[in-house]
Amino acid sequence: MMVHLVRATTRTTLLLLLVVALVTTSVESSKQHVNNKNKGNLRRKTEDACLYCTMYILDVQMEDHSVHPDTVYRCELEDDGVMYTIEPPQSYLEANPDPVDDIIGARVCVEQGVADASTNLITSGNGVVRTVERRRHRQLAKNSGDSTILVVRVKDGRGTGPVVSMNQLEGAHFGNSQYPVSVVSQYRDCSNGKLRYRPASDIGAQGGVIEVQVDFSFEGANVYSSEAAVLRQVNARLAPYGKSMQSWDHVSFCVPGGSKTNTDGGGGWLAYAYPFGRTSWFNNKWCDSLSAVVHEFGHNLGLLHSGGDASASGVELEYGDQSSMMGFSYLEKSKPQMCFNAEKSQQLGWYNDKILTVNKFPWTGHLNPMVDYGMSNAHQVILKVGASTMIHFNAATKANRGTREYANTIIVSKNLGTVKGRSYTSNVLAALNPGGFIIVENTYIIEACNDAVVRSESSSRPSYAKMSIRWSHEASSCDQEVDPNEPGGVQTPYTPPSPITYTNACLDMVDFNFNGVRYNDCDDLARSYRNFISECAHPNSIPSWYCPARCNQCGSRSGGADPLAQTATAPIVQKEDSVRRRTTTTTTTNRRRGANQESRRHALGEGKVRLETSLREEEEN
Repeated sequence: MMVHLVRATTRTTLLLLLVVALVTTSVESSKQHVNNKNKGNLRRKTEDACLYCTMYILDVQMEDHSVHPDTVYRCELEDDGVMYTIEPPQSYLEANPDPVDDIIGARVCVEQGVADASTNLITSGNGVVRTVERRRHRQLAKNSGDSTILVVRVKDGRGTGPVVSMNQLEGAHFGNSQYPVSVVSQYRDCSNGKLRYRPASDIGAQGGVIEVQVDFSFEGANVYSSEAAVLRQVNARLAPYGKSMQSWDHVSFCVPGGSKTNTDGGGGWLAYAYPFGRTSWFNNKWCDSLSAVVHEFGHNLGLLHSGGDASASGVELEYGDQSSMMGFSYLEKSKPQMCFNAEKSQQLGWYNDKILTVNKFPWTGHLNPMVDYGMSNAHQVILKVGASTMIHFNAATKANRGTREYANTIIVSKNLGTVKGRSYTSNVLAALNPGGFIIVENTYIIEACNDAVVRSESSSRPSYAKMSIRWSHEASSCDQEVDPNEPGGVQTPYTPPSPITYTNACLDMVDFNFNGVRYNDCDDLARSYRNFISECAHPNSIPSWYCPARCNQCGSRSGGADPLAQTATAPIVQKEDSVRRRTTTTTTTNRRRGANQESRRHALGEGKVRLETSLREEEEN
């Protein structure tokens, strides 16, 4: 009897435990469902306490050409390519000061990280973000060879799409009768056939273009937060074909109007992209702008902006070079036809075999435009001087016929590196007409000789400009004969100058720049320079060189090295005669003012580029 009772009690206890376990499991499941619903699809990586993602920094272009105030950090999850906004802690930013080399493309661990789809934010539980692997200058988009483009037209919850149709998107990207110049043809021509784009295929697309719909309105929405929903729809659209967004090199999104960025500043956004990434986004009417799409694809290829006058600031500094597609964009179809500047072209690697590094002065030779790179009789199309100065001939012909600035001039640009936390790759130092020159860093002169020719597009010979590069104290070498078949030009080792001997040099120099302060004459120098008399007594002193009368140095004397050449802060070109020492100063740039960019900067030089016609070509041949 006792045995049966114990057995019955045991069975009852086990049954009760099983019921309790089932109820507990059901309650916990219900709680988890409620939590997920309320918190919005939280995704957490618990493996080694890290949420892994790849860092990017948005680059936003504004309709009013203002500089976008936001620095937006985004992190791409590894499984589906969806971007989330992340606010890196100050410790991470201090440890990674260069946005291009240190942050963009870096794989990071967000400790105790959570990705919240409802807010499109990644947060860290303990505030620690650390780099696991750096990008090492790789990019997802390829800058040569065969590359692919997927174009996505997005409709909102009401079925309203952007003003640019599927057919127009196809034409703008891949070309048709409405769009004789397309993104594909412009990259093909600027790269001399080295970068060949083709549309996405085998996914039921219309000429590389697909359409997806989201369940919300873009009117007033934050476009960054809207990205995630669009990307999920794209991946769902591609899944039946065994594809995902990562299957293509570029993915170009066209969204309806009305959305905003975090801070729209003085105007709405027109486009944005992820440098070294694969995606670019276009706002409504800008979706078929040739320059906007080429510009944003350039970011995917790793290019940053082409800036204007290096002494400027803000928008002039960042977007001011309108000879390059990496300056401002234009709301125009199939134009303007222009390529990239020398610094960007070197980065893309399209002309590497025709880049000449000038490392011995003086150098004299011909410079061909980059659009003539493919001609067998073309030589150097980019000159590189030092570590960061680039020179190219901006001939307004062929794929560059629509250049909006500095047409048919020699453009001298410089890599500025990182400025104020943002990375600028190039700024214009000067645009030289024939006969013009610029003195760089008070050290050497870049001169455009008077011989420059832009040939007709049907010509069998390349356009050219004769160039001279020399030390600042040397005379022009433009008169030196150059064999057109000699690709390296004439380059000779540097020979120090002989001491200058003055004869009857009793006239003071009229004008010079000393220690950054402009003096009109030697009397002003005498009043301003306390140790003037004692300086006159010092051999090779500045007063004794440039104010011989005031320093009682009349008569013949040996000059030795020019002291001003070592101390001046502004360029001076020096010439000698038997009576006095004279200087000529040149201003290489005038600041452009106003958004319309009407004012143009040109260096000293009255010469005009010869524009050869077909008739002239026939006469020469």
